[in-house]
Amino acid sequence: MATNPLAALQAGQIPRDVSIVAVHDLDLAGYLFPALTTVRMPLAELGRRGVALLGGLKPDDTVAEVLAGPIELIQRRSTAPPGSST
Repeated sequence: MATNPLAALQAGQIPRDVSIVAVHDLDLAGYLFPALTTVRMPLAELGRRGVALLGGLKPDDTVAEVLAGPIELIQRRSTAPPGSST
């Protein structure tokens, strides 16, 4: 998770100088300072589909399927448009 970069940068630099986005929308993200922008994914659904796909494979089978699902950007205070002065 992006909590270490958040701690390493002074809060005044985020998002003025750098934007930070993390994958997986953990509850903690909204409580960080600044609140962390994240990408929310249906992890349980993707896991179920992956297990179902792999469960039907034989040892020499190959997989050409890409598992994807709906994603949602949860915009919080760790991002800003390029060139903006927040």
